[in-house]
Amino acid sequence: MIIGTASLLFAGNSDRKLLEDKHKDARVECSFCHKETPPQQSVPTAVCLECHGNYDAIVKATEKVEPNPHDSHEGKLDCSVCHHVHKESEFYCSHCHTFGLKVP
Repeated sequence: MIIGTASLLFAGNSDRKLLEDKHKDARVECSFCHKETPPQQSVPTAVCLECHGNYDAIVKATEKVEPNPHDSHEGKLDCSVCHHVHKESEFYCSHCHTFGLKVP
């Protein structure tokens, strides 16, 4: 199952909720992603892809975003490079580029 589309991922960024809050709103419990109790380790990308689809599906879901943040010359980056659950996310590409995209 793919959760999220380009419109869900990049629209409405004035709502700067943390991904932690968005997951809670979607009734995604901590234990769905964290396999240890209490949670102490970062969640690997493979766990993200269990709900959000394979990397190619995510590239397709964001194909109308210019530039497509998931179709990068850097290759298939770990989700956590941009998407942070418990702190504000960041656009990794902004380290070198000025595209102005906000990351959920």
